[in-house]
Amino acid sequence: MKISRTYLRRLINEIIDPVSGKIKVYHMFGKDRHVQKGQRYEMPKELVLDRVKAIMKNGFIPGDTLMYGKGMYGVDANQFRDLSNSNAGDYGNYALEFEIKDFTRYLVFDYEKAKEVKGEKYRLIDQFAALGIGPETFLVETSYTRRPPGGEPIRVTNKKTVREFSEDVDMYNEEDDVGNDQLMEDIANQPWIKNLDIHGCFVRGFFVCWDLKSVVLTGYCDDNSKGEIKPLPRIEMK
Repeated sequence: MKISRTYLRRLINEIIDPVSGKIKVYHMFGKDRHVQKGQRYEMPKELVLDRVKAIMKNGFIPGDTLMYGKGMYGVDANQFRDLSNSNAGDYGNYALEFEIKDFTRYLVFDYEKAKEVKGEKYRLIDQFAALGIGPETFLVETSYTRRPPGGEPIRVTNKKTVREFSEDVDMYNEEDDVGNDQLMEDIANQPWIKNLDIHGCFVRGFFVCWDLKSVVLTGYCDDNSKGEIKPLPRIEMK
């Protein structure tokens, strides 16, 4: 999937919420992604508060079969305010608002956004360096099976260092291709996420949070078309 420079510029304006000065993210919910009998289940509005109370009591419990690893998925503040121009509404008519407590261990792949929160050291290799992760650290490992003509299948493994992966991200930014599917596949389900203690990442206006202890529940919305957040007492996630 490619996004134009014009659309990217529209997305970059706010990772930092202009009202609170905090980094807010929004998890959409309310629609079952599994289609049954030609229709998608939609949660009745009267059940939203029950869902919120359950999360306040038990924490946010992510599913096990998520594309980019087990975690919480959502959109940044700019996307949330512009639902009519994004596909975030496909996930439901309701939202949970979270505040990121410490952005240090989040990676930002869109460099225009990264400049806002990371300053002059915004390139991905610089973001890793700030975490004490050197350029020659092995980062991404992919494997596939190759079958030579007339021979036995061979399992081939490719590894990329921080430097090599960062060069890929540099290229995607230069080519306005930050939403490239290969980049997303390289991010997905990699052991380095846990091994290097990466809490989450931002890509093309969307985010993944792998460490739920890094966010605080601060509010919810029971009608995304209005975008009105109902505040909650700050609830630490487990």
